[in-house]
Amino acid sequence: MSAQPAEQLARYPSGTLANLVAERPHGKTVPLESLSVEIQRGTFALAAAPGDIMYEGVRVRRIQTQRRIVATYLGRQRVTGRDRRKAIDYWGGLAASKENYSQVYATELAFSEDGKTYWLPVNLLAMGDRATPSFTSGERYVLFVHSVAWLGAVPVLVVLFGAPESDFSLHE
Repeated sequence: MSAQPAEQLARYPSGTLANLVAERPHGKTVPLESLSVEIQRGTFALAAAPGDIMYEGVRVRRIQTQRRIVATYLGRQRVTGRDRRKAIDYWGGLAASKENYSQVYATELAFSEDGKTYWLPVNLLAMGDRATPSFTSGERYVLFVHSVAWLGAVPVLVVLFGAPESDFSLHE
């Protein structure tokens, strides 16, 4: 692993998928419609919001939880579900004004942590910009995970990138 991604990963606190999944929404929520002035001015709506934004049943996190996770890739993939794609699109549109952002997270990969399976949408660039993941089945990975939204009480987690645990070392 090159130094730059390792240094970037090292800046984020370590955590677990179990803790991210157990985390519940807190703080203020505002409807997207109340931010129409900021949106028309071209301001990123999420940055201008006084709290999380609720839109069509999706609560988009104003401040994302970012964690460095270690999990084992199980060698399975599937198309990211429609509801998760919708949440990712809202997050991308509100945070960076990028439409159809879910295309970057079109594939979910199965990872295991403490014997439990988690399906996570993975950034296309982390997969080597191809349909077949550049992850190796059975190998442990250090993943850069963002919790970006909630669908009801279920968090939407995305993997920005990852590196084999064997290639990763933190210089403390």
